[in-house]
Amino acid sequence: MPTLRLRDGTTAVLSRFADTPYFTFDGHQDAWLHDNDQLHKVTNDIFLASDEYDAQITRYLAGDLVLARGLPRQHPLYHEIAELGILMPLGVGAMPDWATNATRYIPFGPDLASAQGIALGRAGMGPGDDQRMMADFALLAGAAGQVDIGLTIEVTVTPGTGVAFYNPGEIQVRGPIATGLTVQRIQLSPADLPGVPDEAATAIYKAEHGGLRHRATVAAITAHGTQALAAVRGDARARAEHAETLFAMRKALVTKCEAILDLILKNTKPSDRPGNRDDINYRHYLDSAVNREAHDEYVASVAAGADRADASTAAQRRALLWLTRVSIAYEAQEPPFPNGWEALE
Repeated sequence: MPTLRLRDGTTAVLSRFADTPYFTFDGHQDAWLHDNDQLHKVTNDIFLASDEYDAQITRYLAGDLVLARGLPRQHPLYHEIAELGILMPLGVGAMPDWATNATRYIPFGPDLASAQGIALGRAGMGPGDDQRMMADFALLAGAAGQVDIGLTIEVTVTPGTGVAFYNPGEIQVRGPIATGLTVQRIQLSPADLPGVPDEAATAIYKAEHGGLRHRATVAAITAHGTQALAAVRGDARARAEHAETLFAMRKALVTKCEAILDLILKNTKPSDRPGNRDDINYRHYLDSAVNREAHDEYVASVAAGADRADASTAAQRRALLWLTRVSIAYEAQEPPFPNGWEALE
């Protein structure tokens, strides 16, 4: 059997997973090792790992591999971790994937300093991840003292935890994660924030993305406070139950939205779409928007006192309404949000 030989003399048996670039190792079916230039085959059966990779895998097998992730406030899943204490994945796929919007595995890095830098970012990798376009950005920019602008999450990964090693800079952990997290809020002075966008820039953003980021959550917290959210965050069992419900909601939306997504892609061409997106990028844009709308509504519903089932129902309804609204707009050959999304809410 192929074997990974580590510097300290430890060995781990590697098993190629079907016709994929992944090994499972050490008998853990949920521990993955990507077959790339970090692994060096010295014989047909013996592999060595690069120095950093070797050290990380050694710490994982010893049960003390600490990983860090940074989330800026504009990230679509920020409020799940900030308010509910749950770190959600971007996707639902069972296998790890470089495309983290397609998998339930969540990307982490090896050091806290890098995570802190990511948490301070003004723009993210996802569609519409613009710090200035949060529903509460003007309030943050006008605050008298320090404001929360992002957060870092640390987790200790041990054998038995779902994990995927890609390279020394990216190790993915199976989500959702509702226990064993160390969360630190990252703050800035309002003077260090960018300027509040003008009405024209805001209108352009709303036309493309349907509304400001986190608008339902911000409105619900303004109206109801954070007592209901804090009750979930402070109860391990409640967090686990909400994490399960959130993930089930996401899986249900994947199935429910597929036909509408295909219809939109079939009936539009890049020149019709925001940003002239090709099929792959436009599907990512639509998938991201569906998840963003659903998670925003879920947190808002919990803040307003809804239970898990009602929050999930409301979240799915809003996400489907968002996608249906886009589909109808295209069928009518109108811009995606001709009357403004917020008028429908």
